[in-house]
Amino acid sequence: MRLRIFNTLRKILDMKTVLLMCCLVASVISKTPVSLKMGCQQSTTSAVDCSFQFTNVADEDYYLLKRDTPLEGLHSSFVSVSRDGVPLQYEGCHFYRAPPQKDEFILLKAGESVTASAQINNIFTFSSDGMYNIRYNKPLEVLLKDKMELQSDSEDIHVEEVDLMKVEVSESVDIQLENTDLLSRPVKEEVKESDEVYMESCDNVAKFVGGSAAVRAETVLAHNKLCKGLIHARSEVGNNQRYRTWFGAYTRRRMNTVRNKFWQAFERIMDNCVTYDFNGRACDRLNNNNRAVYAYSCYHNNAMFMCKGFAGLPTFCNRRNARTNKEGLFAGFWTRIAGNTKLDRDRLKVSECRRLARNNPNRAVNNVGNYGFYYCAVAA
Repeated sequence: MRLRIFNTLRKILDMKTVLLMCCLVASVISKTPVSLKMGCQQSTTSAVDCSFQFTNVADEDYYLLKRDTPLEGLHSSFVSVSRDGVPLQYEGCHFYRAPPQKDEFILLKAGESVTASAQINNIFTFSSDGMYNIRYNKPLEVLLKDKMELQSDSEDIHVEEVDLMKVEVSESVDIQLENTDLLSRPVKEEVKESDEVYMESCDNVAKFVGGSAAVRAETVLAHNKLCKGLIHARSEVGNNQRYRTWFGAYTRRRMNTVRNKFWQAFERIMDNCVTYDFNGRACDRLNNNNRAVYAYSCYHNNAMFMCKGFAGLPTFCNRRNARTNKEGLFAGFWTRIAGNTKLDRDRLKVSECRRLARNNPNRAVNNVGNYGFYYCAVAA
């Protein structure tokens, strides 16, 4: 009898020990290496200033990716803004880029902080007085210093083999704004005088601004594939392996979302509303010599602005090799622009697009890269 009681007590103690160890492990895993603090104020009658402090709270040194953070300026929707629960439209630009390079990271030693500030009235329109909620809505991406040093001496980070750690942050502030009619507004990037180029396969025209003869010719070739290609991609959308690879678990609602975006892109192209501008000013602000920047689009116009990295892309899709190319980039781009559809993510990395489809289909159907890779996977 005593032996039985002893064995029972030992089992209970063993179970408690296991539970305690699990809690300790969970505590270690849940501890994020980089924290964020933010604050916003209406510092003058014409600006809403937000400050951001990123701190390494771990015992090891980490590299923080500046991309998609205020550390690189107002070049992404790193915050969302709402009033009475109604979101405001992000009126900045979306950039299409390759995996990051080394100069896009900043080293944060253990305990160190780095700060940035941004006037978010330059990317959101505050049209009336009242209480606004400003929320940081992008995960931070970090890499251990030791892992960074394992990379080669080249500028490329081999993120296909070494995935960056994503740190989810939950920071928001409420701010009362007054005299919002005095706040400066987002500035539209104007498209300069353009040439009209006839697109034979589409039987319509597109507008070109700048660009060498070679890159113009490749753009024409890639664009001419879109007219039939978008319709073909739409017809292939269904409960099949290629759909599940790029958009995840099949539901009729998500399937209709994908079909509609391809159709709207086709209609936009056929309505002669296409502009390719090879002189985008924002390229210089993001280091135009950096081949990791392909192109960008802005809220206020229907143009695709090209950067230097665009010229080095392959022209056409390759069904056997999922990689970024001009044709697939165009397909993803016009699904964003057409019909003001909400494509709010710009991930172009193959492995990340596949992971989005596998783990979060709702986000996959709102990511430009997934549309481009699916389009190429079914390319005729």
